[in-house]
Amino acid sequence: MIAVFGEKNAKLFYLRADAESLQVRLEFVNQLPRFEHWVMDVKFLNPDGYLALGLSDNSVAFLDVAGLTLMGG
Repeated sequence: MIAVFGEKNAKLFYLRADAESLQVRLEFVNQLPRFEHWVMDVKFLNPDGYLALGLSDNSVAFLDVAGLTLMGG
């Protein structure tokens, strides 16, 4: 899973690669709710757990990736 972010938005995608056919696919998962402040950085805290989003007001929002639930921000 990868996160793509810019301005006040962030989206989650799956990046899938097939070594045999040398094909790469990017599959859309979900768009997070628009934030009040710009998203400056995104960090996966562990593969199946949480995502931390650093915002331009120096706050951090946490997302439960499994449930796609925001916990702050």
